[in-house]
Amino acid sequence: MASAAIIVTATDSRLFWLAKGLVLSTAAARAQQGHAMVCYDLGLAPAQAAWMEAQSVRVLPPEDPLDAARLEGFQPYMLGQLCRPFLPRLLPGHDIHVWLDADTWVQEADGLGGLLHVARYGNLACCPEVHALYSNAKLDAPRHRRFWQREWTAAFGAEVAATHAPAAMINSGVFAAKAAHPIWAAWEAELRVAIARPLTHLSEQLAFCKAALGCARVERLPAQWNWLANFAFPRWFDRESRWIEPAYPHQRIRILHLAGAAVRPRYLAKGLLFDRGAYLEPGEAPAS
Repeated sequence: MASAAIIVTATDSRLFWLAKGLVLSTAAARAQQGHAMVCYDLGLAPAQAAWMEAQSVRVLPPEDPLDAARLEGFQPYMLGQLCRPFLPRLLPGHDIHVWLDADTWVQEADGLGGLLHVARYGNLACCPEVHALYSNAKLDAPRHRRFWQREWTAAFGAEVAATHAPAAMINSGVFAAKAAHPIWAAWEAELRVAIARPLTHLSEQLAFCKAALGCARVERLPAQWNWLANFAFPRWFDRESRWIEPAYPHQRIRILHLAGAAVRPRYLAKGLLFDRGAYLEPGEAPAS
């Protein structure tokens, strides 16, 4: 019998137009397989929270297990990041916890299914930010390397940066793991170090990557399970009505990650949203 799973995300009213797509893209799997779903409310309007509840998504106030609100650099949206290492404690009673950022949506059944399959076998399912078509593998690679070198140094110091910055970043926006997996404790420990240097937007992701790099039972899925559209814009395959890799072998993208605030107007204009954005109400999306 399949293990009980819970899908978790977090959003505010600013990203609600994308979070709706995530919720709708998981609706069939949740109904068919009995997965629960929770959304941490980072500033939803009452009508938006009510819409979530009507879609069988439990809306909860964010928690602050690290007492991060007292720290320099804290922003309220960060509670949607800093809660992640604590999911088995915050949401007990589920064998597997799946995190999907509010700006992701699931295109293929084996997108969510693949994450769960890996997790059920006892591994952390995650995706490095690696693909031959990504901008971080092209002429923009030196800038990416310099950026991560600075961020690793700021979060963990020069010695850790020297060993970890050359490794591919493991993205924390899409992952799944059993509640008993060692990643949770390792991630919490690394995050406590990172937020003391001080807290930044990337503290949680760097801590996740460091913990995953040093952890056993980690399975790195291909980029199609967390396709970072800000690194490589996908191609629409009209015959199958699917988003695919923009070059051969044109594999179907399982989970699309519409990352990068500056690029979102383009995502909207090109219809990269779930169901090409047909779910949006008039005026719901920001002006492009």
